[in-house]
Amino acid sequence: MRNRAASRACILFLFLLILTDARGTGLSTSFVDVAVLDVPLGKIRRVENKEGDSLVIWNTGEIPLVVHVEALKPTAQELRAPAEPIEDPRWIIIQPSSLKLAPHETGRFDVALSLPKSSRLRHRTFQAMIWSRSEPVEGNGVSLSAGLKSRLRFRTEK
Repeated sequence: MRNRAASRACILFLFLLILTDARGTGLSTSFVDVAVLDVPLGKIRRVENKEGDSLVIWNTGEIPLVVHVEALKPTAQELRAPAEPIEDPRWIIIQPSSLKLAPHETGRFDVALSLPKSSRLRHRTFQAMIWSRSEPVEGNGVSLSAGLKSRLRFRTEK
């Protein structure tokens, strides 16, 4: 039963792909499952890798894309223990919130954490999802969007 449903979904996807005249729309990132330790309360902490990059998005497709990035609360299925869902997605600052990327171009977004100075937040682990998505690309009666969800976990200072 499960294989039949998967086969039908695959056939439907291929049919839609043929109808859309898709020209290789896609996004890629290495910002997949990021962990940050000792996040200060009441101060801004930039999220970056050892090269100094924060969130880097590549347009892997053949057409220009406008990419929007925002922080979301994770669903129950996305949450990884021992993290708890972020209380307020506004604790995550993303600048710019959108960029236009040419085909095969790389876009850079700064991601920073800014938690309120509250003792109840000390020594806790939170998780947020970073949703990067393109504006819909019009095809033959169907539109497609590329999107990525990245996990951002962080532990506050003691």
